[in-house]
Amino acid sequence: MDDLSFGLSEPARILRATGVRHLFPVNPSTPGDNANPGVSALASQPVDCASLLLEDPWPGFLAKVPPNPRSLWTYWDLGADFSGASDPRRANMLRRLLGALELPKGFVGFWPCTVLEQSGLGGRPQAFLAGLHRIRPVSLVVFGPDCFARLFASTPTALADVSREVALYDAPDIMAVLDFDDGQMDMFLRDLSNFYASLLSRA
Repeated sequence: MDDLSFGLSEPARILRATGVRHLFPVNPSTPGDNANPGVSALASQPVDCASLLLEDPWPGFLAKVPPNPRSLWTYWDLGADFSGASDPRRANMLRRLLGALELPKGFVGFWPCTVLEQSGLGGRPQAFLAGLHRIRPVSLVVFGPDCFARLFASTPTALADVSREVALYDAPDIMAVLDFDDGQMDMFLRDLSNFYASLLSRA
């Protein structure tokens, strides 16, 4: 077992060990519903979790999310990128990814699971999950095994709750993607495109 899988639940560790990177919900959302009907399983989140989104910097983060995105992307450094400490290499690479995927405008939104503190980035998994419930995407792309482990080790049922109704894609680390050669990038884009194609075909 790798160190990053240690905090995950047994099902999550098995999935990671066997190389599974896509999880699709049993009951996929159907188009035409009001907003996005996903993440109803997270309705069991404590009420005080929703109040976390009223505290800085979350209202500003929410303002950066397009209306009703069908997919959310997150990575550990996104909290820094949303706080004015963006790495232009990441920004350029993400624009390249989105352009290559040719998804409709507003299909993808970004939602941080970290905030920038004086000592560096601090994880905020509960606020992230509260935002996921509020935004209600039908898919979630998590870049990096470290981010994945920290996010879903926070609550014993977090992975089960999310994957019950949200299609989940476990992507490579964002900094690793920056170093991909053309062949690796083509393979990654093909896999991510197939994920979205499968998702849309189930709608």
